This record gives sequence, C-alpha cells and structure tokens, in this order.
Amino acid sequence: MQNYKIDSVPGNGTCTLVISGEIDLAAAPELSEVGADSLGIADVHSVVVDLSGVTFMDSTAIGALVGLRNSAAAVGKHVVLMQI
Repeated sequence: MQNYKIDSVPGNGTCTLVISGEIDLAAAPELSEVGADSLGIADVHSVVVDLSGVTFMDSTAIGALVGLRNSAAAVGKHVVLMQI
C-alpha cells in the first residue's frame, strides 16, 4: 500500500512538488524521478518542495532531496524547501 503522494504543479518559472504522507525508502525513487522531471522543464528556474503534508521522512528521502538539490545546482537552478 502506498502511504504517500507526490504532485507536481508547474507555474511562473517554478515547479512545486506537493508531498504528503510517509516519505521513505518506497517513495524516494519517485521523489527523485518527479524532481528530475521538474528540473527538465525549460522555463522552470526553481523547484519548490512543499513538505507541509509529510508525516514521516527517513534518511533515504533526505538523500533524494540532497540529490535533487545537487542536480539543480549542476544546471543553474534552485531547490527551495517549504513548510519543513
């Protein structure tokens, strides 16, 4: 059973990843994939990660966020964490 949800909402030069539920080993690959897809959008300069709905996060998910940040920096984009 999937205990999380990740939605991608692009707009105005940003792409917001709205995340809810338990972000752990099962969710980390999708978080990485959705994040990479967001960075690939030409007019997106920043990826905002809205964590307001997250009820649990393990080190695997934190690693996915660090990887997203590193990927963004490599292409001149930014990652912003919101509602930590």
